[in-house]
Amino acid sequence: MGKHYLIFCLSFIGLTNIGFGQHFRQIGARQAGLAWAGVALNDVWAYHNNPGMLGFLEETAVGVYYENRFFIREFQYQGLVFAQPLKKGVVSFGGQYSGFNLYSTSRAGIGYALAMSERLSMGIQINYMNVRQPSYYGTKHGISGEFGLGIKVTQKWTVAMAINNLTRSNLSGVSNERFETIFRIGALYDLSKRVFVTSELEKDIYFPLRLKAGIEYRPAEPFYVRVGAAVNATSFAIGLGYAYKNLRIDVGSNYLQPMGFHTALSLHYQLAKKPE
Repeated sequence: MGKHYLIFCLSFIGLTNIGFGQHFRQIGARQAGLAWAGVALNDVWAYHNNPGMLGFLEETAVGVYYENRFFIREFQYQGLVFAQPLKKGVVSFGGQYSGFNLYSTSRAGIGYALAMSERLSMGIQINYMNVRQPSYYGTKHGISGEFGLGIKVTQKWTVAMAINNLTRSNLSGVSNERFETIFRIGALYDLSKRVFVTSELEKDIYFPLRLKAGIEYRPAEPFYVRVGAAVNATSFAIGLGYAYKNLRIDVGSNYLQPMGFHTALSLHYQLAKKPE
């Protein structure tokens, strides 16, 4: 029991350092290997990173995710996502969960994205957010909205932006404690068919601007190698990916100073092409 209360205190301190609101993570091991510079990436994990990029998705896909932070069992995250292209737009569902018996957070939602043209896509998402704490704090919940945008400026250059908790939803009706609101804007540039670079700026309304950047390189057809770095707080990332037919497996690890390593694994499977 003593260990669990220690973990609870560390969780509380970690969340306080992240923001006055409650923290829900970007998800996807590919993104983890790029130091979470994923706002301009176009894959099924855009559901958890930028719903606006899902409008460019051309295949039905499903994905699962697991992350462990600092090699502590109680600091683990799980996530899932499903995206279905329609004749007009893409509908998506997803969720994430973290925590243990004394403290946990969860989120589940539905999104819709629409490619307005071959170069412009916009998306929205509605989420149910839940925070479960010991009985003397109680369980709290709320509804939040997200918005995202993706622009393919050229065939090689994409810019994107996303706003998390656009609605500034309250965690508690009796205080000003809120789910966090984060604004992110970034770009991706294809240096060649095998290499791209990506970067983004992230601004939590309570904390300083954070810069993140990463590079993905495909040395051979089924393999991918990624590195990344971020400042405020400083972190370094490395990742690997493997694609076999419709299955993609990604692993990513971040070293966050001074806390230690986050290690993430995700799998996603492409089911069918977009209907004509």
